[in-house]
Amino acid sequence: MDRSDHPTAQDVYREVLETFPRISVGTVYRNLMQLADAGEIRLVDVGDGTSRFDCNADDHQHFKCTECGRIFDVSSIEPQALEDALGASVPGMPSSFALTVYGVCDECFKESKD
Repeated sequence: MDRSDHPTAQDVYREVLETFPRISVGTVYRNLMQLADAGEIRLVDVGDGTSRFDCNADDHQHFKCTECGRIFDVSSIEPQALEDALGASVPGMPSSFALTVYGVCDECFKESKD
């Protein structure tokens, strides 16, 4: 699975179903969770109540467009800088973090100007 979007298990299921018509959504979900547990893909929570999956398992953050709902990878935020900033305000030792920035993507912003 080489994707730049952040599909749900249902999205992946619909795609896999074309090749494997007898596969169940449960099988797809379990396999996605196993890949996430193994660190091969990432489980992404952007606050919309659905589990999304990211093929980019490297440390990075996300931007979610509040207009179209697309999710973009953001790699320009230095993970160490976030860890340093959080470490000063968290009553303990952070071991991981997830950051999602919300706003309007460039494409939606341009459409709203027209």
